[in-house]
Amino acid sequence: MNDNQPGRSSQRLTLLLVAVGAAAVGIMAFAAAQSSNQTPAGQIPIDVQVNPNSSIQNINDLAPDVTDEEGMAPDFEVTLATGELFKLSEFLETEGKPVFLNLWASWCGPCRAEMPDIDEAAKRYPGVMFLGVAVNDDLDLARDFVEQTGVTYPIAYDTRDAVVTAYPPIAMPATFIISSDGRLVDMVYGALKQADIDRLLAPVIGS
Repeated sequence: MNDNQPGRSSQRLTLLLVAVGAAAVGIMAFAAAQSSNQTPAGQIPIDVQVNPNSSIQNINDLAPDVTDEEGMAPDFEVTLATGELFKLSEFLETEGKPVFLNLWASWCGPCRAEMPDIDEAAKRYPGVMFLGVAVNDDLDLARDFVEQTGVTYPIAYDTRDAVVTAYPPIAMPATFIISSDGRLVDMVYGALKQADIDRLLAPVIGS
């Protein structure tokens, strides 16, 4: 039996080195993803993403207050996928419509799950501006994501981090309801269903 001990020690040492190497690779991969401000594929930043079939999960108590003293939503400017420039304050002044602002990312599974419902709602509520903005994402991946989902409401890519700075999400997807006079009426984290969207828009329809 003593003859086998050196071989077993060598095997244990090899396994230990493999484990240490794998751990090092994992740490480096996570660090790289963090440094690029993106969530690694398959990872869920916050538990609110876990169940896209649930009703609204409101975690506003943890969310930063983005409004000013009068409860007004912060202004932002972003370029739409069509090339047009969208500025919130100018849109509200000229169009006078409520805004359904939805933040999403290609790595977010629940974002994909809710998009068909948002698209359907956009068709049912022509008096509301539905705007989906990709944040903390790779531009090419975000564009591919939109093409795959086939949504028809306006989409923008937050390449300059203007939207994510003004509306820092603590979970994804994140939805902000802005009234026609610029007030932030509600903010919700987690995938939405048709009934959720109807309830969120009820206070601002016709405002």
